Amino acid sequence: MEYNFYYDESEHSRSIGFKTVTAENFYDNFITVIVGWNAENEQRIQEQYCEFEQKHLDRHPNGELKSDTIQPKQLRCGFASTAKGNIGFLNDYLNLFTDDIYIYISTFSKVEFIVNQLFKDYKSSLLFDMDMMKYSIIKSLVIYKPQELVDAIYNDPQNIVSTLKDFFKDRIKKNKENPSLKQRETESFEQILLLLDDVQPIACVDWDYTPSFVGFRRYLDENSIDDYSLTIDREGEHQKTVLAAKKAGLNYVDDEESDQHFGIRMADMMAGILGKLMKALCKSIHPINPNIVQKTLLSSEWFNVSEFQLALYKKLHHIVCELNNSWYKSFAGVYADDLVCIIALLNFMNLFKDADEIRANINMQGEFFNACACQALEQDYQRKQIKLPIDPIPSSNRKEDFYFNQRGAKVYYDIRKQPLLPIPDGSIKYMVLSVGFDKNRVPLITIKENGKPVCYKLPAQLLEWALTMVAMANGGVILLPSEVIFSNKDNCYYADIL
Repeated sequence: MEYNFYYDESEHSRSIGFKTVTAENFYDNFITVIVGWNAENEQRIQEQYCEFEQKHLDRHPNGELKSDTIQPKQLRCGFASTAKGNIGFLNDYLNLFTDDIYIYISTFSKVEFIVNQLFKDYKSSLLFDMDMMKYSIIKSLVIYKPQELVDAIYNDPQNIVSTLKDFFKDRIKKNKENPSLKQRETESFEQILLLLDDVQPIACVDWDYTPSFVGFRRYLDENSIDDYSLTIDREGEHQKTVLAAKKAGLNYVDDEESDQHFGIRMADMMAGILGKLMKALCKSIHPINPNIVQKTLLSSEWFNVSEFQLALYKKLHHIVCELNNSWYKSFAGVYADDLVCIIALLNFMNLFKDADEIRANINMQGEFFNACACQALEQDYQRKQIKLPIDPIPSSNRKEDFYFNQRGAKVYYDIRKQPLLPIPDGSIKYMVLSVGFDKNRVPLITIKENGKPVCYKLPAQLLEWALTMVAMANGGVILLPSEVIFSNKDNCYYADIL
């Protein structure tokens, strides 16, 4: 079965240099969207999209319909600030995403790309997680925008390390004004100060398009799609985007002008909408003056929505969070806070049955959303710490309600069906083959039972033990397979490797 896919992007910076990063309108995330469908449905979907464009011909009387028809100010407070005319336009666009359409979204931090170059020779160890250090550095650069450090990266490379140290020392000092809000950040900065050494300088760099296509390659594998074409919006004579797609292992890739392919325009519109929403949300939740340590909440304006505006949130939630859902439907780098937050906002808005329910407690919704976003960011942070390789089962193999892990043990897609490891009062010894987690961070253990591998859930109290085992394996200390004694003393669980 053949599938046609179309690619476009938003918030593009072809060259990332000092002027780019310090520009007033700079936004950190590079956003790509790919839409696709069964080739048999191409004609029908094309006719529907062209009808949509024809209905809104006043927006493009002398050219093609592009996402810049929606001005950033129209999404300043999300859909709550969208005018009536744009509400109808966005509603018509979102209605085009029927259940037979595939969508893939990726976001990558431009600052992360720079940091990766700076620390390319640094490796994780048993006691130190390089990815988490990069995450802390990237986040601090994105939020605080320290002029001296950005200047050092590009114009004074021999002083990068000393400038980094001065910046983190200053942030630790300021964080002491409100330790409850900044405890984790301070701990991360203190660890970074202990480990900073010689960093090799970098020059101004051209953007690397490859990571977005790496995620799409995995998305295709997960959905058992191997007969496909990918058409990319043409970006000049050098075809850098096409070459990046092929470098990521994609075949049947070509580029065309967007005015010749409705699918590219459809992808462009979604990339533009998501980009403007993410940019507005980022601006609203980050402090105006990052040197003042305080909690920043979304204003009540974000939640003063009409029924039509709430309907837009619900439709976008369906497209981003539910439509043809897959593990690799969204893909990002180490720093993905903006993607996590926009998904948290969509999930939050989807909780309400109508606009009256939101407005009834409008002055508290910023606080409620903050709790929701913080929980989502915490879960994302914990997933990064686990670092287990994610190899989702291709859709063509999902004939049962379970799959077999790398040890050959049965694992249920619905983790609630997984049996709990029997640990009676006292102690019991098992031969443990491996430790891992499901996608919701439930700790799992595979043991040898009657000569066969069997997978069990671990009690929640053993989560930290499971995290330690995975961290040690990531650091090169391989302790399993091994015999492990599990103890249950007054409903308190312990594990000891023999």
